[in-house]
Amino acid sequence: MKEHHEPLQYDPEELIDLLVLDSYTTRNGNERIRHGTVRTQVGDSTYRVKFKDGKQQTYEYEELIAIVNRDDEEDVEHWTFDKILKHRDSPTKGRKDIEFS
Repeated sequence: MKEHHEPLQYDPEELIDLLVLDSYTTRNGNERIRHGTVRTQVGDSTYRVKFKDGKQQTYEYEELIAIVNRDDEEDVEHWTFDKILKHRDSPTKGRKDIEFS
């Protein structure tokens, strides 16, 4: 039996600067994933997310929480971290070394 990770909950103020991955379907029917950052709260429960391609979209609080808690892959462990202590580019091309707690 598959166990799900414990759903994460955020205070509304904690959502600012949160990194999110959202998926959408193109006109050709291809699934795309885009990376964005929650930038501002624009209403009582509405937030503006800015994506790397420069586009922006608004999401309701519940939508953002659902995105954060969505299982991306089957049978994969989910990890959360309190804080990133330091990071640097690794001598190995394309790799980053990250120390976290």
